Amino acid sequence: PGETRRRIGESRPPWRRFVANALSWPTLVAFLFWAAVSAIVLSGHDRPPYFLNQTLTQPVFSRVSFERINEIRTTEQRRQAQQDIPDHFRLNTALIDAIQSELRDLYAAVKAAQNFEEFSATPQAQRWPLDRRAFAALDAMSDDAGAEKFKKHVDKVVERMKRESMVQHAGMYRDLRSTSSHVLLDRGDGRLAPAPKESLTYAANGAHVASMAESVVRGLFTPEIEPVLAGIVRRAIVPAEKDFRPVYVFDEANTKKRIDECKAINPVTDSYKVGDLLVKRGVVDGDGLELL
Repeated sequence: PGETRRRIGESRPPWRRFVANALSWPTLVAFLFWAAVSAIVLSGHDRPPYFLNQTLTQPVFSRVSFERINEIRTTEQRRQAQQDIPDHFRLNTALIDAIQSELRDLYAAVKAAQNFEEFSATPQAQRWPLDRRAFAALDAMSDDAGAEKFKKHVDKVVERMKRESMVQHAGMYRDLRSTSSHVLLDRGDGRLAPAPKESLTYAANGAHVASMAESVVRGLFTPEIEPVLAGIVRRAIVPAEKDFRPVYVFDEANTKKRIDECKAINPVTDSYKVGDLLVKRGVVDGDGLELL
């Protein structure tokens, strides 16, 4: 009988032998396992098909305990911290130097002239509108004692200017507007002094410039000289139309450095336990979708 079965098997066509081998038990089991896995994946029942703006008829609760970084709240927290950073300003040393130089040049030009007529004939007279009385008042300070007094008063003008809180304008100095109630001024000593925003004056405001120019020279010189010296300060701040040179200029580098430091603020972490509400009934937003 065994010999007979071998003969019968050998007498089968090749294609029938291939089908018989393909339908062996190991092959059949592997096929059924593959089919079952494929059916589960394709059915999608292992994860609900949630999507943005989907309307949920029932709330969704956590089935496990987990933590996650809340990207939205982290971004909001860092953005708020960046807005809380005050604008930084530094002393405009170029402006201070220019005013000092102009005041000293005026004094030197008056001291070099023998009289008002000689001064009026020089090119320097076009820079400073001195009348005869103002010339006489400056000329009276041409001795050594007067020179020392003039120098001290010029230094006093500089000190007064440093105490002013004049910036360029009231607009935005950076992409993300500061919500701080004050700015920080480096008054030339490397230290940052807070200045309330309501105390600021602006180089773009002509009335502010005129008022400050008069105040920094007031009481230091004779009344005949004060208008001329105030004019020097005023023209240094606004040398031409739309050209503003404030006492304090925006310190973009230090402001940006402080803003960038806010990016290192620890992220906001949300913790959930089994049974905690993940998403309430209603429309699924971006934050809710991350939890599902």
